[in-house]
Amino acid sequence: MGNRVLSKKWLLPALSAGWILSSLVDGGAPEAGAAVYTSGCANSGECTFQELLGGGSIFAGGQRFGQFSIEEDPGSIDWTKVVVKGRDDMGLSPGPGIEFSHNGEVFVVGTDFMDIQFSYVIDPVITSWRPVGNELELVTHLTSGSGRLEVDETVFSDARRAIGDKTVESDPAFDENRAVDAISFAPQQGLLVSNSIVVEGDAAGDSALLDGYIQRFELTIVPEPGFGAMTSVGAGVLVLLRRKSTLGKREPANARADKDSIKSTNGRMI
Repeated sequence: MGNRVLSKKWLLPALSAGWILSSLVDGGAPEAGAAVYTSGCANSGECTFQELLGGGSIFAGGQRFGQFSIEEDPGSIDWTKVVVKGRDDMGLSPGPGIEFSHNGEVFVVGTDFMDIQFSYVIDPVITSWRPVGNELELVTHLTSGSGRLEVDETVFSDARRAIGDKTVESDPAFDENRAVDAISFAPQQGLLVSNSIVVEGDAAGDSALLDGYIQRFELTIVPEPGFGAMTSVGAGVLVLLRRKSTLGKREPANARADKDSIKSTNGRMI
């Protein structure tokens, strides 16, 4: 190709070829992150919280959710009954995530109080698919009397710098109800997510149940440093294919010379 500029006709195919080649080098085709699966868990699409604490991981949307740990355990929860399911049903935005189902384990009556703190790490399996936002949503909850519940989530960058936090809550006594909260941030190569859950009552007739919530992570595709080189390779391949196709259609020079000699000898056809 020398210094020739790639024509518009071939630019898009070259970019496409380069992106596909870059994706393959990066760990698979663009669709490689679409499936939900697990590692170290009995079920292929979900894990018990106990399995995650034991080293299990959930993969969804090209992201690995793992390294779960508990910082504050009330001691009354059976973690084998708490289920965490991978979700990859909302595209890049609001993105893949995990859904927590407590199955009645996070519940208080009267003046009981429950405080839970845990964290986990998100690592991109396809490194060009990077988190740029986070959404927290209450799914199943119930309060009565002065019972209240709150879920706080703080997101840290791969350098462990806080880049945002969210809160969802149900507190009828103070008319504070928020089912969804979201934040945005610059593309990250990985995240540490810290969660704090408070469920409590204030009087004998109070109760509060937190049975389910979802955490989703919006993604963007950031070209890898090798993307430009792969695009050049893709362009080169397309040019070679085009040249081969043109040569295949072109008539050999010696065949044209033979035809010219046959056309006229002494001014007439032979």
